[in-house]
This record gives sequence, C-alpha cells and structure tokens, in this order.
Amino acid sequence: MTDAGREFDLVLLGATGFVGRLTAAHLAAAAPAGTRIALAGRSIERLRAVSASLGGAAADWPLIEADSLDDAAMESLAGRARVIAPTVGPYRRLGMPLVLACAAAGTHYCDLTGEVLFVHESIARAHGIAS
Repeated sequence: MTDAGREFDLVLLGATGFVGRLTAAHLAAAAPAGTRIALAGRSIERLRAVSASLGGAAADWPLIEADSLDDAAMESLAGRARVIAPTVGPYRRLGMPLVLACAAAGTHYCDLTGEVLFVHESIARAHGIAS
C-alpha cells in the first residue's frame, strides 16, 4: 500500500499514558494543518478523555481502540498509517507485535525507547521483513 492510500499520516499509540498525553498535546499544538492524526490505545473511554482535553481540531482526531499485544490489531493499525509512534512500554515486553506489523506493512515506526535489548531484537527480527 502506498502512503497515499493510508488513512492516517500518524497514529500515536499509547496516547492515554503520561508520555502519550504529552505527545498528543505537542502534536495538537505543533502539527501542520491537514496532518491526518489518530490517537490509539487500549481504552476508548480514556482516549475520549485525552481527545477532549486537547481542544481545537485535535478534539476531532479519530480514536482507535487497540491493544499492543494483539497481533491482528497491530497489523490493522500498521496498514492504516504512514507512521506509527508508540509510547507503550516496556517495549521489550509490549513492542514487538507492532514492530513486526510495521515492517510487514511498510509503515514507518518511531519510538522513544532506550531499551538496547529491544532495539537489537527489533533489528534482528524485522530488518529482513522490512528490506
């Protein structure tokens, strides 16, 4: 699927956590007009609360209920976005399904982990898929 065929430019996964809320607020203030952003997380109720706190156009961003350990949900998410930025940690325990789904879908993946073992495992498992 080409980038033009993607529903979203960016999906923020883990938008209801501490870092996710901060990232969502930054995106609401700084994302260029017209950027197609969605917020994702395990609880639609918590996503609604974050969305309502953002105000402006960001209050209308689509919300996606998705669990990072659900392979099918991560595959669906990866197919809908050009870029996925997860803030769901610990990454070594929770992040691999999304890494593999993004590699398979050709979706850009950008996280904030400092978990060296996760980075190593991500490269070892996903590089060949993404190449």
